Amino acid sequence: MADGHGFDPVAQIDAVALRDAIALAGGPMLDLVERLAGGAVGAWLVRWPDGHVGVLTWAPPIPPGQPPGQLDDVMDLMELARAAGIPLPRYEAVFDVGELGAAVLQERAFGQRPTTVSAELVEQLIDLVELRRGILAGTAYSGRPMPMYLASSGPGWCLHEPLRAYSATTRALLEEIEALAGEDDVVVGDDLVHLDYHLENVLVDPDRPGKVTAILDWDGARAGLAGTDLAILAFDLSRRAPSALRQRVESHLLATTPAEVAPRMWAHAGLRLVDWAIRHHGPEQVNHWVAVTQEHLRR
Repeated sequence: MADGHGFDPVAQIDAVALRDAIALAGGPMLDLVERLAGGAVGAWLVRWPDGHVGVLTWAPPIPPGQPPGQLDDVMDLMELARAAGIPLPRYEAVFDVGELGAAVLQERAFGQRPTTVSAELVEQLIDLVELRRGILAGTAYSGRPMPMYLASSGPGWCLHEPLRAYSATTRALLEEIEALAGEDDVVVGDDLVHLDYHLENVLVDPDRPGKVTAILDWDGARAGLAGTDLAILAFDLSRRAPSALRQRVESHLLATTPAEVAPRMWAHAGLRLVDWAIRHHGPEQVNHWVAVTQEHLRR
């Protein structure tokens, strides 16, 4: 339900309900320790019966009419990422909790979310994209199409109707985005794409804030083109970092992505962020993401 400003709050993790559902599904009875800071949906620090500490996260139910999630694939893709040198926590267990969606129990990763953005941090984030480039060649994931959702709405995100209804400006932007969809509205590649590659999903060493210790939230991982992650990162940096650091990521995307594909990367990122801001934040963020998207699509 929308709040007093007309925007829907982001659905939050219900740790008590998930803990009880995990136990009913035959999993461990966890102790809830504390809610962790950061993240749109939230996460909880939990203690297992053997005393070790982990993290409880949540994947909401799949909207009606959308294909089911592929958490088994995600766990496999995470192992491939780890083998390539990407720092990330292991999934210790995943439970289907019916109408609640899926409960994910992860290792507790070392580090904290970055409070400042340095050139060292940005270079590491670029390097961690490059480590995932081409690593799915020869695997069962090779050649799988990655939907861009430029022609029609995605599964609970990249929705078109909010842009169509919000204002004349967002309606015109949506028309530009839809015009870039192409015949099949997918890209195909052998890169391992995180699909939500921004600083809220990054941990760094508290004593060396330019050193990445973990990349979190791999629920959307799939085969595709690495430029998708670079586009999301560049958009995110537009609100968090000096323009030179954002431009470093943009330049790298343009140097490593086919010229005919790069506009679709920007369009995908812009659609996601404008849609999300319309539904969950408000005019300030909407205006920012519209301006950043226009900048990339019209240069």
